[in-house]
Formats: sequence, structure tokens, C-alpha cells
Amino acid sequence: MKKILNLALTSASLLIISCKEPPKNAVKNSEVCASLPDEFSTNRISNGCDVNAKNIIGNNSTVFLFLGSSACTGTVVSSHFVITASHCLFHEVNGYKKKEDIKVIFGNNAFDVFNVKIANVKNYYTNDYYTTKSFYNPSLGDIALIETVEDLVKDLQLTPAKIAVNPPKPNQLILNVGYGSTGRYDSKSYGLKRWSVSTLGKVDIYDPTSKYNSVNNFFKDQVNFGNVSNKFSTTKPEDTLIITDRITAQQGQTCSGDSGGPEFVSFNGEALLLSATQGASGFWLGKKAHEILVNEEDDCNKLSTSINTRIAPYTDWLNSKMSARGESLVLVNN
Repeated sequence: MKKILNLALTSASLLIISCKEPPKNAVKNSEVCASLPDEFSTNRISNGCDVNAKNIIGNNSTVFLFLGSSACTGTVVSSHFVITASHCLFHEVNGYKKKEDIKVIFGNNAFDVFNVKIANVKNYYTNDYYTTKSFYNPSLGDIALIETVEDLVKDLQLTPAKIAVNPPKPNQLILNVGYGSTGRYDSKSYGLKRWSVSTLGKVDIYDPTSKYNSVNNFFKDQVNFGNVSNKFSTTKPEDTLIITDRITAQQGQTCSGDSGGPEFVSFNGEALLLSATQGASGFWLGKKAHEILVNEEDDCNKLSTSINTRIAPYTDWLNSKMSARGESLVLVNN
């Protein structure tokens, strides 16, 4: 593709990882380079540096999503489907994105238009748990599915990610991949594929007595509606989330533009898709996160934790959309 992409990006809600205006000449990632653990790479890949990016497991499944007036990250899960976040495609004020404005882009640098692979979008589906968002739905159901015209495997030579059925174990390493920036107000690295490493964090409900019971009842309604499943160790709303906690500042944090991108766990040499990046939520991450978000501070650097939508509870919903194309997710009992 020889036409330069015109990305005029707008910021989104404080409760999600919003997209920022990209730099005019995105050529280098300004993040400090740090080696990733061996289990995530056939070589020692550096976080935030695109040297030998092809060798990192999960790299060939992670794509950049150009959304017309914004951008996010996604994960290829079959020949014609990509998982991302609902908030990337739906906004309570601006409505739904036009499918003809959406492009699926693969490459280490999304702005290097001479060295990327591009697929067009046939359709997309947002989960009703998120798009019927209300007072009783703080950042839940934030998952969506994009259907492409081109075959992502045959035409773009991408690799569908398999889905991890079980949550991560304590201290298990989690690999986050995305095209976002290194800080909410620092877009120098925007559009370049980045990596960060974290472990399982904890839900810290802020002021739980005020609305948790209503949130739980709303979750039960969504189970009845088929928008989320209560199998795969999912019995309450927080079980649909994965809180990741970065290990050190040098190992990075998810940020603006990483929304919808993958969190992988390594299992038998494969990168299994665990969750999709969502952002920061004061309700689930506690008082500190609430104050940082309210004050519009740089949560990407001030917070060590990130909130993500676990894929397994939505596999029935996802497969119901994919079945018309004769495709389905591959689940692994990790």
C-alpha cells in the first residue's frame, strides 16, 4: 500500500486505554529496552525495540487496527476473525465505527506503509454486555470480534492464537503486546509494536458497598442473555477480568493504543491468548487508580496495574458469530 494513512486520533474515556494522536515521524520506540524472559522468545527480544520481532511468540498473531478516527490493537484467532475491545468500535456519544473505515494492519511499524500487510473488514460484532453499558456495568463485556474480507492465514500469513481456558497462576508471566505509546502523554512510540511483561494482579473494588450487588445481578442477567458464560471458572463478574501487574518499570505497561491487544501466557511452547487489553478502571483497581484517573494523570506510568477482558467466558458468544463463516476458536486447557 503506497498511500499514507491519515490518522487523526481522538482520546477516549478515562476508564479505557484511549488513543492519542500519533507522531508525524514514528521511527523509533523511546521505551527503555529490556530483555524478555526466555519462555516468550526464541531469542532474547528487547521490550520496545523491533529487533528480531518475528522471533517472539505471539508476534505473528498481533495486529494494528486503523479505525478511521482512532486506532487499537487486536489478535488474530482464525482465518477471518480478530478479537479486540468493544470500546475500540463503539462509543456512547459517537456511536459505532463504519466498517469501511477499518483496516487490519500487520507490521512492526504500522506507519511504514511500504512494509505492512493490510486486510479489509467485512463486518464486526460488539458484545451487548458492554454496548448496553449502564451504571451497573463498570468496564465489563469489553470484547468485540472483527471479520475480515481477506484470509488472514493464506493472504497475510498470520497465525491464529489459541485461547487459554484457565486463568493464569500466581506469579505466572503474562506477555502484553500492542501498538500503543509508552505513556498517556508521550506518543513517540505510537504505532510501533511493543511488549511488556506482568504477573497476575488483584481486584481491589473501590467502595464495594455502593453498587457491587447491582453489578453482580447485572452479570447474572448477561449470563441468561448469552452475552457471557459462567463456565471456565467464571461465577462472578470479576472472574471475567484479568488484572495484570507489571514486574518492573523497565518491563513496560500497557497504554494508549494497546486497547484490544493480547495478553499471552506461554504453554507448551505456544502463546495462548488469555485476555484483551481494556485499560484502567477505578471501580476494579481501587482508590489509588480512582484518584489518578479522576485527576487525569499519566496512569500508564503511575499505575502498575491494568485491567483486561478475559477471553474464555466469551468463547460461546464469539463462536456463535464465527460459526456462519465455518470457523471457531481453538481452546486449550492450560
